[in-house]
Amino acid sequence: MAERLKDLRNSIQNTEQADAEFATLAKAKIAIARIEADAEEQIAQIKAAAECAAEPHAALAAKAERALASYIESHPDEFEKPRKRKTEWGTYGLHTATKVNVYDKDAAIIACDSDPDLRDCLRRTITVLTGPIGRLLKTGREISGCELISGDTAICTVKKELIDQAKEGAA
Repeated sequence: MAERLKDLRNSIQNTEQADAEFATLAKAKIAIARIEADAEEQIAQIKAAAECAAEPHAALAAKAERALASYIESHPDEFEKPRKRKTEWGTYGLHTATKVNVYDKDAAIIACDSDPDLRDCLRRTITVLTGPIGRLLKTGREISGCELISGDTAICTVKKELIDQAKEGAA
């Protein structure tokens, strides 16, 4: 039994129909651009209003952070046991922090690569670069797992001016 892959009876039959369908596509893309521009403008206005409303609180928080950090730094003996002071608002105090300083990256790579116990300290990333591979394939070189695929693709371009006008109209 034959299986229908695509019903072509209602497809575009001539240039006029294709032009009309493209006009529909262009109008839809222009409308989408306008809606997205409106949304971006609204988001920007909301963010600006939020930043403005938060500004006095941020300044107050920064001043309090500086004062508290200065107090903790000046009175480390008050944060020996316990290291943090608990309050109804949360905790503040001292916390032991450690970080790794890789001062010679090349030496660290050699050390980790040469010792099997340290290999999990390295991450290798391998990326296939399609540009150079494509250039080699075009010269006739064969590369396993790679091939050049050429052919036609259907394209359309809505005039940038129309999209820009839609975005400007949103502002």
